[in-house]
Amino acid sequence: MTRGCPGRHRPVEPSPTGRTATLGPMSRSVEELRSLSDANLAGLWTRFCSALGGAIGGSPQCPFAVTGLPLAPFNGAIVLERLDDPAAMLDEATAFMADHGVPFLVWVRDGVDPTLVERALDVGFVEVGRPPAMALSPIGRIPHPPADVTVEEIVDEAGIADYRRVLHQGFGLPDDLLERIATPETAWGDGFAAVVIRAGGEPAACAHLAITGTTAGIFNVATVPDHRRRGLGAAATWAAIDIAATRGCDHAILQSTAMGHSVYRGMGFEVIGHYHQLAAPDAAV
Repeated sequence: MTRGCPGRHRPVEPSPTGRTATLGPMSRSVEELRSLSDANLAGLWTRFCSALGGAIGGSPQCPFAVTGLPLAPFNGAIVLERLDDPAAMLDEATAFMADHGVPFLVWVRDGVDPTLVERALDVGFVEVGRPPAMALSPIGRIPHPPADVTVEEIVDEAGIADYRRVLHQGFGLPDDLLERIATPETAWGDGFAAVVIRAGGEPAACAHLAITGTTAGIFNVATVPDHRRRGLGAAATWAAIDIAATRGCDHAILQSTAMGHSVYRGMGFEVIGHYHQLAAPDAAV
């Protein structure tokens, strides 16, 4: 990578033959990748909330994260292992979120704590999503982006503006929300990075990177509708993985939407499990 002109973003320039990541083990077991996926998701939430001045609670087995935003997907309890008293955790999480005045989701991967899932549904929680956890291990060769696009790592306010623009057009997120969640602290703070793909000089796709240990967590992959079906979402994902490889990561994980699933399978990602997303009663999802 080379730094661009002052006040602009940093262009990401692949090597002539493409990059091959050779760090760490050649592959990891599915069970290990599942645990690393959970840990990355928890790490993202806690660092993200800290960057936004939010609140952290719970326990090492089930951290709570509050951004302060009044939308359930931005506040959560992440179950990392089987709990001794699932009912007590649900009561504690509900009270913690109520104290901060926010709705929330409980995230728990298949098989981690079936009793908790059953208890949550019994007391009125609603399952609102079952996103697959997907993993790429090892990272291997990172392909070139399409010839007619440029890849830029976000390093300044101009880059953040482009990042917000893609998230607004790709996900339909409102500008006032994006001003709170897409900030210097979350774009290039500790363990974070973000990239924008430009096509015809215009921001067309983006991806966000959250690193925990040697795990590259990929989030917020979005493409502007007019630029879809051109491989730009994959290009943004590869660009984020490329940055992660230079920082010592040897595998990547993500939670896929239905739209992105076939794209990630084509990149070599495999499904390693699914997450229950359980919304508290009356949550704004």
